[in-house]
Amino acid sequence: MADDSALLSPKPSGTKLIDEFVGKRLQDVPTPAAVVDRAVVRRNCDSMLRACEALQLDFRPHVKTHKVKDAP
Repeated sequence: MADDSALLSPKPSGTKLIDEFVGKRLQDVPTPAAVVDRAVVRRNCDSMLRACEALQLDFRPHVKTHKVKDAP
């Protein structure tokens, strides 16, 4: 079965998303929204890497993503 979700809600361009969200106050972002503070993510990754190095463990970071289909 073909995925028709793009026909129902086309994805905005990257430029439009940047213009609409980057640099805005958190209070001004419409909800629900997934908000990622890149500085916090980087700090957490660096902390995990240092801990693994101190324990002489291999560290293979990865990110899992999930697709969510809109309700009809």
